[in-house]
Amino acid sequence: MNPKVLDEILQKMHEPNLPFTKQLPEVDSIEVMRVSGDSTGIAEIFDSRILTETEAQTFVELWRAQNFDVWPSKCHIPAYAVAFYLDDKPYVLATICWQCDDIYLLQEKGLSTQGFQAQGKEGQELLAFFKQALLSE
Repeated sequence: MNPKVLDEILQKMHEPNLPFTKQLPEVDSIEVMRVSGDSTGIAEIFDSRILTETEAQTFVELWRAQNFDVWPSKCHIPAYAVAFYLDDKPYVLATICWQCDDIYLLQEKGLSTQGFQAQGKEGQELLAFFKQALLSE
């Protein structure tokens, strides 16, 4: 198969995720969490906090700046999660795995996955934000 055609097909597969990634709307609040879990969900929340308005603005900019890609995950062992709230209701819960470059997006219509370049500059900036916000290693 032509690589360009394959890339177009894969991009279309992830278009439904755009409202939760590159096109995330302005949200009311953001909760960041340090977690453990797997592909079945979050097993434990070790720490969490609601971001200040300034922190939330920075986080949303980092989130939208991620190099999202379309390759499926190899594992899903999330170290961090983030809940975005819109109109004071949960909009999307994302669990993020830096081991397999994958994000699980749980929202009203169900669960979807989204790859991202976890080891890239933006992915590492997002990881650093989580670590600083939650003072974890």
